Amino acid sequence: MATTDSTADLAAAGLIPGTLAAAVTEDARLSVRYGGHAVVRGEALSADAATPAPTFELADSPAGSPSASGGTAFTLMCVDPHAPSPDKPSLAPWLHALTVNAPGPDPSRGEEIVTYTPPSPPHGRHAYVWLAYRQPGPLTGVRTPKARARFQVKAWARDHGLDAPSAATFFWVSAEEE
Repeated sequence: MATTDSTADLAAAGLIPGTLAAAVTEDARLSVRYGGHAVVRGEALSADAATPAPTFELADSPAGSPSASGGTAFTLMCVDPHAPSPDKPSLAPWLHALTVNAPGPDPSRGEEIVTYTPPSPPHGRHAYVWLAYRQPGPLTGVRTPKARARFQVKAWARDHGLDAPSAATFFWVSAEEE
């Protein structure tokens, strides 16, 4: 598989191979917005800017039509691979959100498994990685993870029949140093 732009950016940020099992296929495009701000992959945001619950749009690639294959559903998740600190990520990855059976192009109609919690890094600079996995069919019997801490992205995806992420984006938030 050729290296995609998402994969290259995630690798350059040190998030692959650690957070993800595989390269991003980019067979879908994921747009994440906080209020009126569209996330640009790899940008720095303030914690306040990423506090409101995000909105999403999914589109098939490369054409980018908002159809996302009509009946296609996605799993969306957000993780912080640096919790509680980039120097000592003993609680990482930290799960910030998990939604399954999210129909493209409007994932807001998905089944929220873990409610979004905004970034609040206690120390250092943290990446917040949004992943979209194309589902092979509806996911049933999905249980809420026992904890947000040490969420095993790769194992969870594998256990639910998900291949490599179809789309990904990330942004950075720095702790307010005292």
